[in-house]
Amino acid sequence: MEKVFEDEFMDLQTALISLCLEVTEEKVNKVYVYCSNEKKSKMFNAFFDVNGEVKTLNQLGVSNELAFQFLKLGTEDLEKVDAICIKHNMPIPTEMKLYYDITSGNLLIDGVDIKNIAKLIIYITIFNISFE
Repeated sequence: MEKVFEDEFMDLQTALISLCLEVTEEKVNKVYVYCSNEKKSKMFNAFFDVNGEVKTLNQLGVSNELAFQFLKLGTEDLEKVDAICIKHNMPIPTEMKLYYDITSGNLLIDGVDIKNIAKLIIYITIFNISFE
């Protein structure tokens, strides 16, 4: 059975969070992900809460080589966002903000607590935010 848009999109967002947890070896409390996805420019980055302090990969002691690989993989995932949206005839987001609280397991997308992807679709449809 072919996955629907919501499943594929959520899988990709989960993969971005997993990438963050992998690079930090899950030694953080919260993950903040920011993606900019313009036509000719794509950017991915993440910041991490450790005991109430927001830190970068450099501040966490991640090697430059690993940090560059992390940023490259995250940015490459934005190409997958485009492909998923095109495949399902959905608008391509120009910006994504993800927040994941490791202790509670809550994922927030653009400030909306996502228990299921249907809420995200309703939110996007009503407010039409961050889309081309």
